[in-house]
Amino acid sequence: MKKSATVGLAFLLATSSIAPVAFADEASDEVLEEEGSEDVQEGEEAEEGSEEEEIELIDSLSLEQALERALEDNSSLMLLNYQLEILENQEGNTNLDYRDLERDIRDLERALDRIRDQRRNLDPRDPTYIGERLGLGQEWNAINDQRKMIEDTIEQLEDALEQLRSGQVTLVYNQDEARESIKMATAMTFTQLLMTEEQLELQRKSIDVLETEIANLDRQRELGLISFNEFNTEARELRIQKSDLEQEEKKYHHDLAEFALDLGLVYHPDFSLEPIELSSSALPEQDTDTNELIENSFQYKAQLEAIEMAKYERERVYDDEDSSSYQKNEADLNVKVEEENLAQLKLNAEAAIRQLYFDIEDSYQAIQDAQRDLDYARYDYNMLERRYQLGLMSKAKFEQAAIQIDQAELAHEMAKYSYFLVTQQLKALEAGVLPQQGQS
Repeated sequence: MKKSATVGLAFLLATSSIAPVAFADEASDEVLEEEGSEDVQEGEEAEEGSEEEEIELIDSLSLEQALERALEDNSSLMLLNYQLEILENQEGNTNLDYRDLERDIRDLERALDRIRDQRRNLDPRDPTYIGERLGLGQEWNAINDQRKMIEDTIEQLEDALEQLRSGQVTLVYNQDEARESIKMATAMTFTQLLMTEEQLELQRKSIDVLETEIANLDRQRELGLISFNEFNTEARELRIQKSDLEQEEKKYHHDLAEFALDLGLVYHPDFSLEPIELSSSALPEQDTDTNELIENSFQYKAQLEAIEMAKYERERVYDDEDSSSYQKNEADLNVKVEEENLAQLKLNAEAAIRQLYFDIEDSYQAIQDAQRDLDYARYDYNMLERRYQLGLMSKAKFEQAAIQIDQAELAHEMAKYSYFLVTQQLKALEAGVLPQQGQS
């Protein structure tokens, strides 16, 4: 069976002269020109002012605002929507062609009925009988041939409409999955930026402590208590840490500016991200069966559609009397390939879901471990504080020990952020996005 050009459209997826004036009017014209130019300048300034007013400057951004903005005018979603509209237009145009051909078929069938009636009314005794019968026979054959050609075209349009329908279904799944994936990716980037910000803050505190220590060492060096090399070694470490911090801060502000740009926001020095309210009161249990999670996913539904399309194509091949055994065998294999793709999708999804729930449990345990370490650090700090108050240790040593509390608090926060990230993947899974192996 041959395919028309319409069938190919279904595969869009793959997936400004003014006459001179008299000299006597030049003076007045110049005045008008000056006034006009002033009006133009005022108009341009007004336009510039309105453009500046349209620029939205935000000092802080919450996660909810980021998720909302990530979905607004998203180029990926817009492209998918345009593709869907194109397919819908193609379907509408193909349906028009289909209805036109159906009307043509009805007209031809009426013409054949007319010829049939004329044949019955012919008188064999009429001398013109044979000529009229031959003429009607030729007209019959011509109309019948035309009808068969239109019927073949109608079959091709039916094939095109089925492919267009399947393409639209798949695109809708792709849109839904892309929307959920964008939300998950935005939440992960937002969270990772917050984690980096807290890590940088701890580095600044560490450098402050180190600077105090270096100042004490410098006084000891002046008193001859330590050598210059001992002092220089610690001072060199301070310079290295400051340099590292400077580079990491540059990278952080670059990533933050890039994130703001992706969301259509103007980045400025005061721009910041609002903290996320992190909760880890209870470990989530798997309430939905793994098979149900898989079968409710967009990928699984799209693959089912691919199988149905392969079966439809196979049926068309088998219904075509001109199809060879090779074409039929290829159609059978195409169905088997799509069915195997579905089986492999299920295996990969099962493994990824198991890994995701393991990562959630592991991240939850990491929070408990970090909380335990934080409690120990606070206890040790309280003991050291008593020694410091009793004069049993120097202020410098006490300040150095205080950084351990900050480190333990950061570790606890990082554990909660990590837990939040994996729970975002679980949220996406429940919305229909299958996790990828190694994603966590």
